[in-house]
Amino acid sequence: MSMITQSLCATRPNASAKYVGMKIAKQQDQKVSNVRSQIITMINDICSPMIPNLSNPSGALVDGDLDSLHFASVLMAVEDEFGITIDEDDVEKVSTLNGLIAFVEDKT
Repeated sequence: MSMITQSLCATRPNASAKYVGMKIAKQQDQKVSNVRSQIITMINDICSPMIPNLSNPSGALVDGDLDSLHFASVLMAVEDEFGITIDEDDVEKVSTLNGLIAFVEDKT
């Protein structure tokens, strides 16, 4: 621990725990951001040369730009990339971009 951190912890005993909590929250936010960007990149790569409209992350992925074949390809790519399994029962959970990201976050 640095002298500044030791001094701060001596005067404010909960400061160290608060800092660690903030650091963990920041790491989790970065992980979500990384998963989000990885999934968006996968979707764009699979749908290339067409770039799907992902402006509504709560909207169904199989709407407009993504057809069912692209959607199935995205799910298989996500399974391979993150080492997870998406069962038939989970398809409704991962039918939106936000749902897919949350699902991957939960499984990794």
